[in-house]
Amino acid sequence: MNGPQMWHLHCTACESCPCQMHVVTFQCVSMTPGRLPHTFGKEETRMQCNGGTTFVDHASGCVHIHNQVSLGSGDALQGKHAFEQFANVCGIKFKSFHADNHLFGSAETLKDPEVQDQSIAFSGVGAHFQNGVSKRAIQTVTSWALCFMMHQLIHWPEQFDETLWPFAMEHAVTIWNHLP
Repeated sequence: MNGPQMWHLHCTACESCPCQMHVVTFQCVSMTPGRLPHTFGKEETRMQCNGGTTFVDHASGCVHIHNQVSLGSGDALQGKHAFEQFANVCGIKFKSFHADNHLFGSAETLKDPEVQDQSIAFSGVGAHFQNGVSKRAIQTVTSWALCFMMHQLIHWPEQFDETLWPFAMEHAVTIWNHLP
C-alpha cells in the first residue's frame, strides 16, 4: 500500500457520528531547539525547531505533528495543509477544526477554512478541558517521546543529544497511529 497507513481511520459506523471529521489543534513550545531532519544537525540554532503544532482527528484518534522553526500562524497553516494531505490519502476530508485563539485567530488562518468549506471553533481562555480525547492523545504521545529520550540517555549517555526531540515526537506519533 502506498502512502501512510492508518489502521483505524475509516469506519462506516462513524459516518453518522457528529464528531466525524473534527480536528483539534494544539501548539507546543520547546525550551530546547530541535534538529531538522534534512540538515543532520548542521543548522544554526536559530534555524532549529522551536516547537510544533499537533493535530488530532476526533473520529479516528489519528495524531499528526508538524514541527516548526517559527511558531507563527503561517507555519501552523502549513501543518494544517500537511495533515489534510495526509488524511486525503486515506479518503478523509475534514469538516471542522477546534483551535486555540492565538494560533488560528489571525486573518490568514481564518480565511483558509472558509476557502476549504470548513468551520473553525476556538477554545475559551483556559478551557482546554473541552478536548479530553485530544489532550489524552497528546499527553500519551509526549510521554512516549520523553521515554524514548530517557532510554537513549540511560543506555548511551555519551551519545545523548537533546536536540533529537523532534524525531522522538514523530516516532511516538507513528507508533500511536499504528497501534490498534
